[in-house]
Amino acid sequence: MASYDPSEVQIDLSAYRHGISESDIRHALAHPLMILPTEDDGFTISIGPARDGALLELGLVRDRAGIGVVHAMPARRRFLRGWLIR
Repeated sequence: MASYDPSEVQIDLSAYRHGISESDIRHALAHPLMILPTEDDGFTISIGPARDGALLELGLVRDRAGIGVVHAMPARRRFLRGWLIR
């Protein structure tokens, strides 16, 4: 996924399902540590820190309207294994 301006990314209501705040989502968007394309075309996982440093997993989609966050939660081990966790 090409670069983006975090302030212009739309956050879908579904992204708040796990209780992650908008400010933490935008902080993680502004400081991505890892971008993982998936097999689902148009869907990307981004790992970045919340304001307190906790790693978040964000699900991003791109469509004609731009980029949107549809998923946000604490990063799961499966995305960190081999990178931060041995």
